[in-house]
Order: sequence, then structure tokens, then C-alpha cells
Amino acid sequence: MKQSSTPNIIITLTLLTAVPLMSLNMFMPSLGIMAQDFNVGYDTMAIAVSGYLVFTAVLQLLAGPVADRFGRRPVLLVSLGLFTAASVGCALAETFNSFLFFRVLQGAVITASVLSRAIVSDVAAPKQATVILGYIGMAMSLAPILAPSLGGFLSDAAGWRANFWLYAATGIGLLALVWIRLPETSGPQALGASAFIKSYFELVKSRHFWAYTLIMTFSIGAFYVFISVASINLIYQFWVHSEHIPKLGWYEKFFVTASNHRVHHAQNENYIDKNYGGVFIIWDRMFGTYQEEDDAVTPIYGIRSKIDTFNPIWANLHIYVKMFKDIWYAQSLKEKFFVPFARTGWQPSASSMAVEKDDFNPATFKKYDPQIPTKIKFYAFFQFFLLSLVGLLLLESGTLNYEQLWVTVSMMAFTMYCTSLWLDGKEGFTLEIARLILCLALGIYAYLEMSLSALAMSLMIYSIINILILPWINRPQAIPEA
Repeated sequence: MKQSSTPNIIITLTLLTAVPLMSLNMFMPSLGIMAQDFNVGYDTMAIAVSGYLVFTAVLQLLAGPVADRFGRRPVLLVSLGLFTAASVGCALAETFNSFLFFRVLQGAVITASVLSRAIVSDVAAPKQATVILGYIGMAMSLAPILAPSLGGFLSDAAGWRANFWLYAATGIGLLALVWIRLPETSGPQALGASAFIKSYFELVKSRHFWAYTLIMTFSIGAFYVFISVASINLIYQFWVHSEHIPKLGWYEKFFVTASNHRVHHAQNENYIDKNYGGVFIIWDRMFGTYQEEDDAVTPIYGIRSKIDTFNPIWANLHIYVKMFKDIWYAQSLKEKFFVPFARTGWQPSASSMAVEKDDFNPATFKKYDPQIPTKIKFYAFFQFFLLSLVGLLLLESGTLNYEQLWVTVSMMAFTMYCTSLWLDGKEGFTLEIARLILCLALGIYAYLEMSLSALAMSLMIYSIINILILPWINRPQAIPEA
């Protein structure tokens, strides 16, 4: 492959990979609205996803041999043409059956994703292929994550059909891109029926095929598994965060319990980096990371790197700040690359940073517990509780567009930050006034523009009451720890 053509082919192949993945789930935030428009149940509407997946699964088995027989370029042009026409059909569909027909036909675009990787092997030397496949892999990771957000914005702005008009426009763009910039990379081959069938038997016997297949299965499959079971995992873990539930006998051998999860959260030498499981503890037993809770060793919860703040934003992000600092100060490219994947506590050997000492001692350990007045604790608790309640009611109302949704979430995050200032014993009076004024303004907006009378009045009353009681709080100062 000529060096000058490298950027063009990277862009083309990356787009050919990303669009099929975006076509899978970009419209999913609109499924409920689409079900109402077509007068069908949500479970029926979901066939638009499952039917698409079945069709694409079959096409992926046929795309390679067909492209070997007729050439990459003709197959790409035909599949993109079908995708574009089917997208227009979906956008114009008046019944669910007609929509489903065109939606399944959209699956023809999966051929583009399959052939993009075949074209890499056709035109690129091994080193160049690695670079191009890196970009393709990035597209495969980001496309299914970003697509639903884009689809949600489009649906709010112009209705669910806007998603499919965008699909059609994208299909036209890809057709033009392939026609202009992508020449034929593998000429047509004479492939008889017997050779066609034989190629599959040879493929099944290939170790490279199975390695690639398993990697793709676990990487892509894991994303969708996470979506489907994350809520179950979260619900299960509610009861295991307790010190009141003892060991549960045989149940401890298979499932995460309060006892072995206490170990997970402890920083004691024999407990740290143990019991990673969320529902099943058998994985820790299999991989050597299991540790039974010792009745003689009381768990000391927390992390070795002291952050000394209740700020939830910093608590979640500080580890990434430290990681980027290690990457910055690492002297070699190898160590820079190794930082995100190294074991816990590892740092670059040539780092010019002062290495944080692991000086944990259970005898001298002191929990972060700034001494603040009881009234501040109550005030902070109710700020978080009440605004969280109002925020959740707004989210559940179903009337928020994406801009309003982001404002609500941002306001809840700002509340948590302000609350953490009070709990840290720091000066938070000015920011608290600003927050409450913003809450009052949002309440007025919700009343005048969103017709959320009850919630709007609740938010306004909440803001006014807190503004009135702030003088009683009297700008608290930090009290030195005893």
C-alpha cells in the first residue's frame, strides 16, 4: 500500500466498521415511542433489534466467500446500497411490519464491517495492518457506546425517524467514499461449490480463527452482557454491604456474602486486593484471589492512598489523576504504556515523582473523620437527601429532554460537591448560596416552561427554606481533629 493512501484508507475502513455498529443501537432510546407510534408492545418492538442481529449473523458467514468470488468493491457497494434504501424505508414506514422488513434489510451493512478487516489483509503490510486494525478496534469500542446518546439527541430534536434519515445520509456518504477512494483490493476468484464448502472446514480447523472468534465474543459480548445484568448485579450487592450479617456456611463457597465482601473493602495486609466477585465468589476461588474473613482480624475499610475528603468527584477520579501523572513522568514508552495495566501499587522505575509510601499500620491507622458540628451533619444529610429525591422525581417524570437531563444530573453532582465541603469542615457558604439560587431558578423554569407544577413548587420551597436557615448554620469553620 502506498504511504500517501494510508490516511484515506484508514478513514474509509474505520467508518465502514463504525456505521454497522451504530446502526444496531442508535435508535434504541426511541423504542418506547416507536412502539406507541406503531401501536405494538415494547417486546414486539424489540424484534427490530433481535431480527437485525439474526440477519447480520447469517450475513457474516457468507460475506467473506461471496467477496472472494465477486470482489470486495462490488459486494460493498451492493450492501451499502441496500442499507441506504432500507434506511429510507424505515424512515417512511407507516406500519410495524413494513418497518421490520426494512429494518432487517438494514443488516446488509454488516458486510462493510466484515470486509473492512479483509481489505486490511489485502493491502497492508504487517506493521501497517497493526496500525489500521488499531483504529478499527477503537471504532468498534466507541461506536456502540456513543450511538445511543446521539440517537437520543436526534429523537428529542426531530423525532425517532430522524435516526433513520441519518442512517440513509450516512449510507450515501459511504457509497460515495467507497466509489471514489476504495479501489478493488482482491480480484474475483473462481470458487466452486466444493471449494466454497471446503473453505469452511479449513476455517474451523484454524487456531487463528478460534482465537479471533473468542476474543471478539468476549469483548463485544461483554458489553451487551454488562447492559443486561448490571442492574441485577447492583441489586444483589445491596445486602452484602453490612457488618450485621455473619458467615452463611455453604453459601459462602459459591456466592458473595456480607462476610467475604467485607474483606473486599478492607485494606489490611491479608485482605487487600481480594474477593473481587460481585455475585459469585467461585471466580475468586478459581483465580487465587479469595480470602476468608478472619474473626481475629477486624477489617479496616478504605484504600491505602489517603484522599482525606468526602468529595465524591475526587474520590472517583483521583486514581486516574495519579495514573496520568505516572504516565507523564515515566521515562520510556514501554513504561508509559504499562502504567494502566500494571499491578496495584506499581510505578515507573525512573519516575521523578516522589513515590507514595505504603505506610499502612492497623495499630496507628486513623480514620478520616473531621470534627464538625452536629447541625452541619444534619444540614448536609438533608441537602443530599431532598435534592436527590427531587432530582429522581424529575428523571422519572419522563418529560425531560437531553439538555434538561444533563442540567438535572449536573445540579445533583454540584449538590454532592457542596455537601462534601460542609462535611470536610471547609468554608462552603458562598457556593451554597449560589447552589440554592440555581435551584430556585430551576424551580421557576420547571413551573413556567415544563408544566411540572408540584415538583417545581417543591424545588422552590426547598430553596427558599434553605436560604432562610443558612444564617443559623453561621459559616462553619473546620474544627481541628482531636
